[in-house]
Amino acid sequence: MNLPHRFDVNEWFILIASVLLYTLIFFLPKRFPISQSIFIWLFNLYTANFVDFMIATKPLDLYQVNDGPDYELFDLLIYVMLYAPTAYLVIYLFDRWRPMGVKAVLYLGGWALLTTGLEEIAELCHVFEFSGWRHLYSIPVYALAYGLNLSLFRMLRLLYTASPKRMDKG
Repeated sequence: MNLPHRFDVNEWFILIASVLLYTLIFFLPKRFPISQSIFIWLFNLYTANFVDFMIATKPLDLYQVNDGPDYELFDLLIYVMLYAPTAYLVIYLFDRWRPMGVKAVLYLGGWALLTTGLEEIAELCHVFEFSGWRHLYSIPVYALAYGLNLSLFRMLRLLYTASPKRMDKG
């Protein structure tokens, strides 16, 4: 895996945002069994990587991540350190507050807008260089991704609570 050619603002953005996000999550009370947390992390790691691969490479090639088209260490860190924990936080707070109906739609929309705003800041820090993608496209994509996350989480929660013999106690 390639290291960055230069360690500049995009790498600093990823590191600082990651430290802030993981610090926040670290201080939250434990809410889910470890197996559910791992599933959330892995699902989002692979989903974000897959979506970026589909729309950020040829034939679409709608944006570049970090320093260019080559996959580098900090590209991986975006998925592990930013996308996955953000989705975890979305699910965590949804499970805690349990918004229903219109409030649930507003919750997802709010997170989609917040994440798109953070994406704009990331673009200013040269984490992304858009060539055909627009931030407006990100809003429904994030809303759909978070909605899918919540649906999968509910399914996992049902499977977990329905299981008579739960091996994951913590």
